[in-house]
Amino acid sequence: MRPASPAAIEIFDVPTLARSLPCTRERKDQVASMTQQAVERAIGKLVTDAEFRERFYVNPEVATWEAGLPLSGVEIEALSKLSRDAVVRFSEGLDARIRRVSLDAMKGEDG
Repeated sequence: MRPASPAAIEIFDVPTLARSLPCTRERKDQVASMTQQAVERAIGKLVTDAEFRERFYVNPEVATWEAGLPLSGVEIEALSKLSRDAVVRFSEGLDARIRRVSLDAMKGEDG
C-alpha cells in the first residue's frame, strides 16, 4: 500500500475530521453538560452548605473532591475567586429550610 499523498492528508486532516463526527460532537456536549452540572452543584453547595463552604475556602481541591464534584482546575480556580462574603450574604438571604447550617454555628447559638 502506498502512503497517502500530501494533498490527501490535507483533505483528510484527522483532528478536523474527528471533531466533525457526530459521536465526537455528542461526547463534547456531554462533557460540557456534565461539567456545567458540577459547577452548578458546587455553587449550590457553596450557598446552602456552611460546612462545605468553610472547607472549600480552606482547600477547594480537597473539598470539591470529597463532595464528589468533578471540577477542572480552571473551574475550581474560577469558583475560588467568588467573594466568600458575597456567598455568605447570599446564603443568609435564603430560606432557612433550604440551607444546611454548620454544627459549629448551632453550638454558638446554644451557648
